Formats: sequence, C-alpha cells, structure tokens
Amino acid sequence: MAKHQDLQPWLDYFEMLHTYEEKGFLLMKPAEHEAYVTQPAVYTLSARAARITVTPDNAELLQEQLASDMPGILRRLRAYAGHLSMRGYDYINQPFSLHMVLPDAPHDLICTFLMTRRRRWWWPWRKKDCIEIFSYRD
Repeated sequence: MAKHQDLQPWLDYFEMLHTYEEKGFLLMKPAEHEAYVTQPAVYTLSARAARITVTPDNAELLQEQLASDMPGILRRLRAYAGHLSMRGYDYINQPFSLHMVLPDAPHDLICTFLMTRRRRWWWPWRKKDCIEIFSYRD
C-alpha cells in the first residue's frame, strides 16, 4: 500500500458532481444530510448502467445494474456531502438520504434511499452501511 493515497480521482469525481449541481441534475443539502438527484443523472452515475443503451428489451438489465451499483453511488454522494459540510468522519456516521426525482418540473419523487450505519450483533466492533428503499410509485 502506498504511503500517500492519490486523492485526484475523488477530486475529479467531486468536480463532476459540482457540474451536476450547476446544471440542475443534483441538489445537495449537506446540513440536512440529504440530496435530490434526477433519474437520468443516477443512471449516468452508475458506471455499468451508463454503458447500456436504453431500449424496451433491456430495461430489466438496466435496473439490475443500477440496483447493484446503488450502494456505491450512495457512498460517493454521502462522501461529497461530507466534503461540502466540512465535518469529516463525523458526517459519515449520520444517516443520509438520497431522493430520486423525475427530470421534468415539478420533480416528483420516485423513491428515497436511506443509508444508515449500524452495528451488527455478530460483529459488534464494526459498523456497516444499511440501505432502506422507500418507493413512491406503483
């Protein structure tokens, strides 16, 4: 392991997220521990789902790829919110929610992802990220 970790990939990713904020695809509220992101922006944040051409035939594959990438997306957005709040590690231990909204105004909610850190009874000295999903659509 290197003595000094290269932070440039994180800085590049945070710059990309800042661009998303400027364009209106992402709204960060670090003080409230939440973020709002449009559905197309979530698909582009997913590395594997972004490489799939959207057609009616492969919509199920796209959803599977997004579901498997969602924990990573949530962790990176939580890290970005922690960066914006300037609170560091203390911020990561707080619950964080990501609200996925429709791309067109009035930006109706599609679903909410709530990420919390919990201790497991079989691993009491470590915390693990737990994700709950609240859907607002049928």
